[in-house]
Amino acid sequence: MVLMFLCLFACKASSAAEPDVQVPRETRVSKTPTHIVIDGFGNEAAWENATPLENFVDIEGTPDKHPAWQTRVRLLWNDEFLYVLATLEEPHVWGNIKARDAVIYENNAFEIFINPDDTQTGYVEFEINALGTLWDLRLNKPYREGGIADSSWNAQNLEVNVAVTGTLNDPSDLDSGWTAEWAIPIAEVSNLFQAEWPPVRPWRVNFMRVQWQPEIVEGGYWRLRDDSGQILPANFSVWTPQHAVDMHRPEHWGYLYFQEVP
Repeated sequence: MVLMFLCLFACKASSAAEPDVQVPRETRVSKTPTHIVIDGFGNEAAWENATPLENFVDIEGTPDKHPAWQTRVRLLWNDEFLYVLATLEEPHVWGNIKARDAVIYENNAFEIFINPDDTQTGYVEFEINALGTLWDLRLNKPYREGGIADSSWNAQNLEVNVAVTGTLNDPSDLDSGWTAEWAIPIAEVSNLFQAEWPPVRPWRVNFMRVQWQPEIVEGGYWRLRDDSGQILPANFSVWTPQHAVDMHRPEHWGYLYFQEVP
């Protein structure tokens, strides 16, 4: 029995007017002398000094289609890791996928895409849901070019954790959201594609949030369906637009420059 429907996308994130989007966007990430503890909370002082990336936008770059809830990403690095802190505003935090390397984007999810050398076609993808379930994979080239995803690859030195501000999988109250904190091993990702380190070229990166409209059924969450029983499409928001509902277009990813000084 359906108790109620919740349409996340009837509301828009409360923020200033959407800025003009440089396409692709670019960012400079500062080096930190601090070792970041990957507990999901992101409460080290170093994060306060990391400039957040610009507001997320619709994946296709449609100017009048705004994400319902705000996503903020901060970046730092040291000689071992690229650190990522994603803060996702969300009033109903839920997830039910628990197996590693399952299709995580069938839940609400946060995703990271990295090509450490855009003279090559290969790249890695990381996904996580609010339960902390991880999917890490590598691709030799984009799917539309015949690329093959290798989910058997597990990043050996990857650290990731999530924290929920609210109550996970409890539809009886409203939550503030959740955070995902990552330490992505720089050498491991670079070596996969024989990329030079220190890099002579910027990394190509993008970040995506997958947000489904939820349905609350008998005290649990499900993806909302229409009257015919079809699951309604997810909302995809990204750091820099892809101009298609397809994250596997690395030519549209943003540019990440590593800098030594804060």
